[in-house]
Amino acid sequence: MLAGVLLFFGLAGTRFAALNQPGTTRLDAAAYALIAVAPLALAVRRRWPVGTLAVATAAVSAYLVRGYPYGPIMIVFLIAVYTVAAARPIRTAAVAAGIALVAVVLHVFVPPVSALGLDELAPVTAWVVVPFAVGVTVRLSREATARARIDAARRIADDERLRVAQEVHDVVGHGLAAINMQAEIALHLMDRKPEHARAALTAISRTSKAGLDELRATLAKWGQSPIAGKRGQSSAE
Repeated sequence: MLAGVLLFFGLAGTRFAALNQPGTTRLDAAAYALIAVAPLALAVRRRWPVGTLAVATAAVSAYLVRGYPYGPIMIVFLIAVYTVAAARPIRTAAVAAGIALVAVVLHVFVPPVSALGLDELAPVTAWVVVPFAVGVTVRLSREATARARIDAARRIADDERLRVAQEVHDVVGHGLAAINMQAEIALHLMDRKPEHARAALTAISRTSKAGLDELRATLAKWGQSPIAGKRGQSSAE
């Protein structure tokens, strides 16, 4: 959609831009071909940002070297530079943007545009520097947000594991304490009062069964929690 809008805007708007730039080369079929190629490259900018910038740079540089008037085609170039800066590592983006800058600045030194003087160099440089800076800022902001989200998820997972560990500790600790007490009673009464020892052993059996049931319920609840599900999914991936 963006490529289509810029294609229409470029084909329709460049003629009006030319009216305010006397002395530039008259628009012809080659000019409109370059105006069409540059925005069409944006259709694949998310998949191949560096390739998109290369096509857009070649089209824009050829357009400017031939002396055609500045126009909407420059918006395409700005978007291509921004996309590379926002989608690729800074080193890769800087190299690609640097090459694009050299290619686009070339028209300042080639007739007939060179007659405009070196005062055109600063604005042309801004066409690369500004979108590159914005793209890098957006990229760093996204990375910071992603890291914050991961850290928050990790803290939640750690808190959940701590809570479950505490529950397991309470369940197991309480059950073991009760079993230990009943076992001591059974050992003490086994010879003198075997019926009381039998009752203590029965209590041990019930307590251990209840403790196991509580432990299973706690672990099952942890396994069904959203955090445990996400951890399991991440492990599977």
